[in-house]
Amino acid sequence: LLTAMAATIVQEGLRDENWMAAHVEGADAVLDVLRHASVTEHCERAGVAEETVRTAARKIAQARSVAVFEDLGVQMNRHSTLVSFVQRLLWVMTGNFGRAGTNYLPNGIGNIGKGNMQGKSPVTGSPLVAGLVPCNVIAEEILTDHPGRFRAMIVEAANPVHSLADSQSFTRAMRALDVSVVIDVAMSETARAADYVLPACSQYEKAEATFFNFEFPENYFHLRHPVLEPLLGTLPEAEIHARLARALGAVPS
Repeated sequence: LLTAMAATIVQEGLRDENWMAAHVEGADAVLDVLRHASVTEHCERAGVAEETVRTAARKIAQARSVAVFEDLGVQMNRHSTLVSFVQRLLWVMTGNFGRAGTNYLPNGIGNIGKGNMQGKSPVTGSPLVAGLVPCNVIAEEILTDHPGRFRAMIVEAANPVHSLADSQSFTRAMRALDVSVVIDVAMSETARAADYVLPACSQYEKAEATFFNFEFPENYFHLRHPVLEPLLGTLPEAEIHARLARALGAVPS
């Protein structure tokens, strides 16, 4: 669908060529692909009427300002990087960037790219991107006699036994650990496989804050107060972590 819209903008001469000439480099190869893309075929594959797609693309190209927002439906789906790239083409090619009512880049000041590829995981040798172990090699990092294997794990607000590739291997890995702890609001599949489950309060039972600060150029910290009494035996995650740190002697009194 997005490729059909981008191709329409290119093939109908709707690009903001002056803006692109001043701000975009290396676009020729991409533009060449879009010049030869079949808008009709892409619309058929997307299941959306071609005239609807072309009308939407024309409105984007002709509007005074356009802002596009994508979220998890794209980011957690197939070919997510490609789809995000084509989505950005729609507002880059029409010059809808850096002006009132248009797109901007809500990026944090941090390098999660090549400069932060520090080290590799001990068993599979997988690169640690931004210090993170690729989720689908965690089971392999546990189910081995390698001296550097993972021996303990805390899982918080996630359900890898259910959601990652090869659930059976991850379940075996959970049970092979020396100790496993789950912090969650639900008795998930992962919690059932853990040694310890520490129940957390729901979002209605604790103070919470919004950290997706996208109100460019001014940001606000939004603190939400609890509206319900917590269930018996539950704690906010911050309190669970604080108690673990105290019990471990990890912080001074």
